[in-house]
Amino acid sequence: MTPFRSGVLCSLLLLSCEFNLSGPGDIPGLTGPEWTLQFFVSDGKLLAPPQDQSYSILFETDSTCSGLNDCNAFMGEYQTGADQSIDFSSYVATEIYCGNTSWDSRFYSAMQSACYYAIKGRNLLLKDDQDVLLMFETQE
Repeated sequence: MTPFRSGVLCSLLLLSCEFNLSGPGDIPGLTGPEWTLQFFVSDGKLLAPPQDQSYSILFETDSTCSGLNDCNAFMGEYQTGADQSIDFSSYVATEIYCGNTSWDSRFYSAMQSACYYAIKGRNLLLKDDQDVLLMFETQE
């Protein structure tokens, strides 16, 4: 294992501990604020989105969500469980070509793979069964 990969894995382990991703419980605050993507994980690497691209999500109390995926808007439905599970469905998006450097397909793929969430302070983590996929922050 390379030193860089070891560092990334340690960072993710610390995030998992700090944000208590493993335990069940009522996590208030998912609905209401707009969550802006800070980084996502791809092939074991932490990646911050390019500064000229916007990725965000807004969860509504009626179990709908919407947001920006670079130059595209999206909306869909979500369901949460007591174990901090989350399931996205009925996802639709505009299909504007955002350019070769866009990470829109990576973002969409990570959103569809997410099955758990955790909130601590102003941070939202979406993860699959084992790993953090996306980290968002809100200004509210």
